[in-house]
Amino acid sequence: MIQVLPATKPRGCSERRRVHGCRRRSERQCRFAAAISSIKTFAVVGIVSNFKEIGTAIGEGIAKMQGYGRAIADAEGRMRA
Repeated sequence: MIQVLPATKPRGCSERRRVHGCRRRSERQCRFAAAISSIKTFAVVGIVSNFKEIGTAIGEGIAKMQGYGRAIADAEGRMRA
């Protein structure tokens, strides 16, 4: 005779395993993965919100490496005066 076990609802990460496919991960590993994912999301938002400043810093750095550092310093001095 075959015994039928009652169906239980999975809890925690095992409930989401079907959704995001972490079949062999423990619940702690899934939580860690979720935390890392949220950190990546905030990092992307931070970079996107500062595109102008990042571009300015990169451009000024390249200009100084090419020898335009003195001209930039002179222009900044004139703007302050």
